[in-house]
Amino acid sequence: MKVRKLGRGGNADALGLLGIAQRAGAVIQGVEGVRRAVRAGEVELVILAEDASEGQLGKVLGLLRHNPIPQRWVAGRAQLGRAVGTAAMSVVGITNRSFAEPLQRALPAGRRGALQPEEEPGFDAGR
Repeated sequence: MKVRKLGRGGNADALGLLGIAQRAGAVIQGVEGVRRAVRAGEVELVILAEDASEGQLGKVLGLLRHNPIPQRWVAGRAQLGRAVGTAAMSVVGITNRSFAEPLQRALPAGRRGALQPEEEPGFDAGR
């Protein structure tokens, strides 16, 4: 499967691509689902929400210390959930390399620098 290159929108484009990956069946949602998929060797990229609880993050990050799977960050659970068309989400796993590679390039590797909700194009902080 070929995926178009991300344009100037950067993180916003990445969130749109994440929605496409969800519709293509290439996204595993939630802490337990991602943990199972990581153990099974099905995950190419893990995307975490900066505002997820330390307990939830610890479950996934602890497992990733022993598995060479790249990880990227978004600012919030609501933003991550919105991108995959569901309620607030702490973590998702990408199972298809064609989606994982452009997402890995577009999203920040560290917790700081993730797209903040108020920076997201079209986001209305008053909602």
